[in-house]
Amino acid sequence: QEVALQAAREGIVLLKNEKNILPLRKDIKRIAVIGPNADNEINQLGDYTAKIILQDIVTVLEGIKAKVSSKTIVEYIKGCDVIGAEYNDVLSARKIAAASDAVIIVLGESAWGTPERAITNGEGYDVASLDLTGIQEELLKAVYKTGTPTILVLINGRPLSIPWAAENIPAIVEAWLPGEQGGYAVADIIFGDYNPNGKLPVTIPPHHVILLGTVNAQILLVCSAPR
Repeated sequence: QEVALQAAREGIVLLKNEKNILPLRKDIKRIAVIGPNADNEINQLGDYTAKIILQDIVTVLEGIKAKVSSKTIVEYIKGCDVIGAEYNDVLSARKIAAASDAVIIVLGESAWGTPERAITNGEGYDVASLDLTGIQEELLKAVYKTGTPTILVLINGRPLSIPWAAENIPAIVEAWLPGEQGGYAVADIIFGDYNPNGKLPVTIPPHHVILLGTVNAQILLVCSAPR
């Protein structure tokens, strides 16, 4: 567990920390934890994971609850799914965010343990766009518009294109697939117990690449203008 925790810490990249919004105070009065990956064990593990998991998995929500003061009120709401718009609780998420002193919103990808049509991460699940799927960005925008300081945490196996978030969200944490101790690792960084030193090994394109099809074995691509 100690090795898993240290590996998760070292892999996390602090993409943005505008006006030093991080670290948060542990005695913060009220904090909202929002998003489909905030309390999702399987999505922290990603592809090529055993079907029977014996280890205890610490989610981001659990890590935050373990880190803050006993007097801190932590409210959680999922808000939406990673894929699709059938589950939409954006309005409730907005209300909770507006009543809080800070918001940690955890978005990204879903892994093998979810229903077949909801998987985004893993072998055989290629995509034409690197943008956030479903209504995750709608959820993010709704939370941001409340004016409550917002920290975006990404849990994902592939790089994601997040141009709107990069321009508007003051703090962004790329956690990748942080594993069984990922919740503790993310909380360590958010509350200042670990100084994030991970670096991006790739450049993430801020635009779409859409596969239209093939003509005589030639691939047709349409690239929108960078945003």
